Amino acid sequence: MNRRHFVHEAYNNGPSDEGVPAEEIDAALARFGTDHLTEREREIASLILKGHSSKSIARIISISPGTVKIHRKNMYRKLQISSQSELFSLFLSALSGIERV
Repeated sequence: MNRRHFVHEAYNNGPSDEGVPAEEIDAALARFGTDHLTEREREIASLILKGHSSKSIARIISISPGTVKIHRKNMYRKLQISSQSELFSLFLSALSGIERV
């Protein structure tokens, strides 16, 4: 599966032409965490939500994997979560309009 479609397929319960349009998901990714996270943390959150590993993120944005780990810890603390699955759940809630992050 293409990483770009990871969030879209999960939100729409699998591959489908129905559900939330990709543009809406991209817009939600762009605004996710704007009130709580730094620009770099939002960039990392977006890449995590697209299915990238810390090592992949480090390569993409030209920082060390250790720095990615620090950003993740800070991001999780600010969002009051403790795992990637909670980050994913928080994003899906924000996308659904249940909770704005």
